[in-house]
Amino acid sequence: MGLHFSKEPFMSTTTQPLPETLNQAQRLMDESRHREALELLSQARREQGDQAPLSERGRLHLLTGNCLVASDRGAEALAHFKRSSELYEEARDPLGQANALEQLGTAYHQRHELTQAGQSFQRAIRLFEKAVDGPGQARNLRNLGGVQIDLNNHQAAQAAYQQARVLFKEAGDQEGMASCVTNSALLLYRNPGRPAAIAEYRRAIEEDGVDHYLIYNNLGFLLTTTI
Repeated sequence: MGLHFSKEPFMSTTTQPLPETLNQAQRLMDESRHREALELLSQARREQGDQAPLSERGRLHLLTGNCLVASDRGAEALAHFKRSSELYEEARDPLGQANALEQLGTAYHQRHELTQAGQSFQRAIRLFEKAVDGPGQARNLRNLGGVQIDLNNHQAAQAAYQQARVLFKEAGDQEGMASCVTNSALLLYRNPGRPAAIAEYRRAIEEDGVDHYLIYNNLGFLLTTTI
């Protein structure tokens, strides 16, 4: 049997600067080679984790957390996302901290720890606003809407989706707008009912210029169903 070589050789982190190691780990993750990426990141934490600049250490923990989530080890990821947020905060890097909090909130939500998830998303929203990152605000408002649905707070969820929809529209993000519209319409379908959901889809097309197959598909389905 011949020897198998990976597409990218495993490299000791002592032979390259930490930013290059982090970029290499990201490439491995993009190729779904999470075990190799995790080994590389673990070695980097052992060898360079206490000496690198704060923002680089923040990214190191953020990537580690993402890799653990992708490896179905979400419980372990929480500590890395928290540490990443702390390091970015110490580095006075609001965008880095916001990204860490977004991942932290997502990890909490997956574990159905709704209070912690909501708090993380709310902090991320404020930091994305500080960093003047509209798409980041929009994503986390949408995430917060999902948490509010799980908390049965549909009014708050609708408000979050509507705010996210405006920001996605400003960014020209059709996919983001469509996701908010479908969630809003589903809530309206539950209460007050089908006509309100139909009106929401029509408003999205006629007033917001949403041009997405999900909107047309869902609207068509509602129009062909009987009460």
